[in-house]
Amino acid sequence: MVIVDSDLLERLSSIAAELPEEARSQLLDLMSDWRGEARVAPRIPYTELLSLSTRDDTNHYGHARNVSATGVFIETPAAFKVGEELDLLLTFLSERDPVRLSGQVARVTDDGIGVHFDENSCSRIGMLDTTHSRHALMMRHQS
Repeated sequence: MVIVDSDLLERLSSIAAELPEEARSQLLDLMSDWRGEARVAPRIPYTELLSLSTRDDTNHYGHARNVSATGVFIETPAAFKVGEELDLLLTFLSERDPVRLSGQVARVTDDGIGVHFDENSCSRIGMLDTTHSRHALMMRHQS
C-alpha cells in the first residue's frame, strides 16, 4: 500500500471537488487506498444521532460511525460534495452541552461522508479528546 502525506491528500480532495463527476469519482477511489494509513488520530466508536448543516443553513441528520480529534464519519442519506463546508452538533451522554464543530467533507461514500474538522474547531478539539474519554468510560460501565 502506498502511504501519502495527509496534507497532500487534503489538497487533492480540494482539486477533486472541481473535477467532472467521473474524474472526481476515479480520483477519490484511488485516494481511498492511499488514506488507509494516513489517519493521525485514533477513532472511537460513536453512534449517536448528530445534526449537520450546510453554509446555506440546510439541516440534515445522520449517525456518526466513529469520531476522532481530526474528523468524523457520518452515515447519512443526504447528498454532499467533497469540499462542502458543514457545521456539526455532536451530543454525548456524558456531557450536558453538545459539542459544536465545523469542517469540510473530505470523502463521500455510498454509506455517508467523512468530515475533516477545520481550523475554526481547533480550540474545541482538545475538549473533544476529554469528552471521548468520558464517553468511552460511561459506555463501558453501561455494558
